[in-house]
Amino acid sequence: MNRTQGNEDWLLVRPWVQVPSNCIAPVDIAEKILKSAYPEEFKVQFLQVLCGGSSRIGSFDPNFKGGGMPLWSLFGVSYNPLTDAPNRGRGFDTDLSGNELPNAPRWTANIGAQYTWEIGNSELTLRGDYYRQADSYFRVYNTEYDHIRGWDNLNLAVTWVFPAHNLSAQAYVKNVFDDAPIVDAFTNSDDSMLTTNVFTLDPRLWGVSLTKRF
Repeated sequence: MNRTQGNEDWLLVRPWVQVPSNCIAPVDIAEKILKSAYPEEFKVQFLQVLCGGSSRIGSFDPNFKGGGMPLWSLFGVSYNPLTDAPNRGRGFDTDLSGNELPNAPRWTANIGAQYTWEIGNSELTLRGDYYRQADSYFRVYNTEYDHIRGWDNLNLAVTWVFPAHNLSAQAYVKNVFDDAPIVDAFTNSDDSMLTTNVFTLDPRLWGVSLTKRF
């Protein structure tokens, strides 16, 4: 999401919607191409060369011709994205020192309690489970975008057991608070417009179960 790392001399280039590869390119060269009087189809081809491709993606031809002349002769520059761009045009490295691991909150807490009453030849048990976790990140970059706020969850259950009949019945509620916090996410590449998939808790769920053992 930040291939240039704030370096104002470089910009992110997506040459054409069908090109499955973004890159970073020098601002001055890109501006010369975009401000030129050449037809749009030539400009597109020139930008593809900036990303290391011409006739096919992944190739680089410094003598690629547009308008009948080699590209760099047209603009008076010499540039090879495979050697002159950081990480072969993928972008600048990011310093991750001191960052937290993804999906690793600094603390989590889980507490459960239950109490059982003996009623005749049966047992009635009430149980509750509470979970809480601190803030975390879903990517190693630890930006505000990656931030997952802390969240909690409470589940309750009542179980009635009849040992003589090998029978039990249970009523339960999951996610008592009916919250829908984001618990995880992942981001697709900028080739896919940085679309983001998020995962949330299921909404409050009520249920009843009946179990018979033979």
